[in-house]
Amino acid sequence: MNTLQNILFAVGGLAFGTLAAYVNYRVSRKGVKHTTMAAIMGTNAVRMLVDIAALLAAFFVGRLFGLSYLVTIVPVALGLSIFGMIFLKRLTKQFTEEEDNSKDGGE
Repeated sequence: MNTLQNILFAVGGLAFGTLAAYVNYRVSRKGVKHTTMAAIMGTNAVRMLVDIAALLAAFFVGRLFGLSYLVTIVPVALGLSIFGMIFLKRLTKQFTEEEDNSKDGGE
């Protein structure tokens, strides 16, 4: 494979990892509203399954095209990690603002 193809696969892996991080964000957003232990555990299990599925997909695509891990799994892991933190910050900010608004409205 030439360098351009490696770059395209790496960018695609980063985009795929970002998509998986967004799915995790949406799952977390729905799960935050539930306070039972089973709901929290279920939310975490679903998020973990999304992470595993994304990394497995990257692994098998890499094996299919004969690419190294550096080109396939690392960009997906970076997308999951970096954009997962960005989405988590966004989720935290959103719920903090909602909590502040509910406190201001209650006075």
